[in-house]
Amino acid sequence: MMQVFNKDHPLFNDFKEEIKNGGKLSIAAASFSIYAFERLKKELSNIESFRFIYTEPTFTQLDARKERREFYIPGIKGEKAIHGTEFEMKLRNELTQKAIARECAQWIADKALFRSNITKRGMNNYMVLETGKETYVYQSFDGFTLSGLMAEKDNSLNKFAVKIDNPENINYLNAFEEIWQDNNISKEHSK
Repeated sequence: MMQVFNKDHPLFNDFKEEIKNGGKLSIAAASFSIYAFERLKKELSNIESFRFIYTEPTFTQLDARKERREFYIPGIKGEKAIHGTEFEMKLRNELTQKAIARECAQWIADKALFRSNITKRGMNNYMVLETGKETYVYQSFDGFTLSGLMAEKDNSLNKFAVKIDNPENINYLNAFEEIWQDNNISKEHSK
């Protein structure tokens, strides 16, 4: 069975409902946001384990060549992105960003492991949620962010994601596990 999510039927609502009872969560995505953690912290505190692979080299030391820096100052539309979304602005205005970061850091120390894809080969974004009874795969989401999980609107013309409930989902978990275990493909982040 496959469910499709969009702006009218956000992925966030289904995902929040599915993880509330615990389980194991494995995510491959380009980004992880403390604001997504903030909105899901109650549910994430109940999970058994959380593994995250950044789909691109992130927080790794690579051979960086010195290049001439070029800067572009965006117009009005781009300036909004610098300041964050409305929800993020609300958190900043409440001066809670530091507290959220502290809570997230503690949760990471207790439950989460992070690795980065250190190759130049691309990876798809997907989440595998093992609930004990079912294994669900969420595909085609932007990242573990509020807009990526469709909890907030962004500038996308259209955004879709799917949830797959199928016995073949074990293939996604096996692919994740291969990348997770191979030190030539992914590198662990130390805590």
